[in-house]
Amino acid sequence: MVGAEGTNSPRILIVDNENAIRKMLSAAFSRAGYVVRTAANASEAMKLLGIERVDALLSGAALNSISGHDLVRWVATHHPTVTCFLISAYHERDCQSCPFASGCTLLIKPFKAKDAIATVTRAMANPS
Repeated sequence: MVGAEGTNSPRILIVDNENAIRKMLSAAFSRAGYVVRTAANASEAMKLLGIERVDALLSGAALNSISGHDLVRWVATHHPTVTCFLISAYHERDCQSCPFASGCTLLIKPFKAKDAIATVTRAMANPS
């Protein structure tokens, strides 16, 4: 776990099959005061969610084997209090048919880490 453990800091799980993206976002969210966990794929994320509480999930839409969209659907069913965010460069095609499209926020590539932090922080401060 990265970040301010043992505090009331928000907890985020970052899921992406690209190590560079996970590292960049993990470092940025940690500096912003978040407790950060990371997973390289949806299966790993599901295991972590079974043993640890998180407030937010930030996942790539395109993951290996289980997509980020399917992960968000699973989280909506099993952990409905977790706020979900998807990272995608192809948002229109992938999200229009998703029944949970209104249940997550899209971060469109390319984006800056500070914009991701602002989006997540804003959404968590004003839950719908």
